[in-house]
Amino acid sequence: MNKTHFHIATDDTIQNVQDKFSDLYPFLRINFFKGQDKSKKIPARSVTFCPDVKLGQIISNNSDGEFEISDIMTVSELEKRFLEQFGPYVQITRKSGNSWMETNMTNGWT
Repeated sequence: MNKTHFHIATDDTIQNVQDKFSDLYPFLRINFFKGQDKSKKIPARSVTFCPDVKLGQIISNNSDGEFEISDIMTVSELEKRFLEQFGPYVQITRKSGNSWMETNMTNGWT
């Protein structure tokens, strides 16, 4: 099993994190959402954070950390673990042609 250690720094902007994630996974993108509760689901009326927001402003523990991604982790597991470890809701989207698609139908994929 291969594992990738994804470093999260409080002084990183959302855009920095998105770029680092897309460097590792070229056809995937990570999006950050404002949420109201910890139900493990993105609320229906969520708003994405602006790309220039620093992670230190939105993560719950306000400290740098490392996030481990394994090649057997599903998309839904990744989103759930990120929420539990750092606090903001994230959603992974995949590139399909020239569009970015939500992974609702493929959340069980690794």
